[in-house]
Parts: sequence; C-alpha cells; structure tokens
Amino acid sequence: MYVGPPQGPFVGNRIRDPIKFMAIRFRIMPKFRLALTVIRGRFSVDDLYKQREAIESSESYDPSFDLVFDGRRISAFDLEGSDIREFAQSLSPERKRFARTAIIVSGDLGYALSRIFRATSGRQRDSTLKIFYGSKEAMDWIAEGRRAVADNRGDWPEGA
Repeated sequence: MYVGPPQGPFVGNRIRDPIKFMAIRFRIMPKFRLALTVIRGRFSVDDLYKQREAIESSESYDPSFDLVFDGRRISAFDLEGSDIREFAQSLSPERKRFARTAIIVSGDLGYALSRIFRATSGRQRDSTLKIFYGSKEAMDWIAEGRRAVADNRGDWPEGA
C-alpha cells in the first residue's frame, strides 16, 4: 500500500529541518567548464558560506570555470544587505573565483541583494558578474563570454 512521500525530518540521506527547509545543490561539470548552484527554500548568510566552502573544497573546482547561481526557487531570505556586504568583503579580491558569474533571481528582493553583492565585491564595473531574471539570458551571456575568449585564442569553430 502506497502512503505517499516520506514524512518527518529524514528524507533520503539528508536531514530536513521542518522549520527552515533549505537545500543548496551544486554541481561542478568539468566537461562544460561550469559550476551550477541551485537554491530552494529559505536562504541565509550561513548558507552562502557553506556553499562557498563546498565548492572550493571540491576536487573538480577550477576558478576558470563559469558559475550559474540560480536563486529563482528561494522562498524567503533570512539575511539582510549588511550580511551580503560582509560575505562579499570576505572574498579575497586577488583570488579569482570564477571566469563569469551569472546570478538568476525571481524577484525584486533577490535582485537588490545581488546588486549589493556585486557592488560590495568590487565587481560593480566588472563585466564578469551579471544578474538575470531568466536562465536563457544567463546561459546566452555565459556562451558569449566563451566565444570571445575562443576568438582571442582562435579556436572557436566557424558559424558557432
């Protein structure tokens, strides 16, 4: 007899907090030179630090990869602009994190917090971080950067 999906704090091999359900999933795809982070549920500044640590400790991490940070499924923000500023300032400016970073948001609050991050991280005038409302635009921008790099090296296929 089927009784539905699992209930309670344990789902699979992860623990789910019934008060603060949040899941960060990241995947590094070396073949595509891409790191993808998807956030669902409530999002806090602690989640930012955990996500950064998880990516940087991955054996597949390479700072020449592009990053797509998809926050369209965030249901609530448990952080403020000051938390974002503190996190951005904790990033070492001399160490390159990713070639290009596309942040995808779904609302005005996510957009505003992303702008605070961009400004505080020293990337305000930098063309390597952009904020988008849709994934197609974000991926087109990532592809555009790759074409420009390949054109400079002379290894981009004609007509691509």
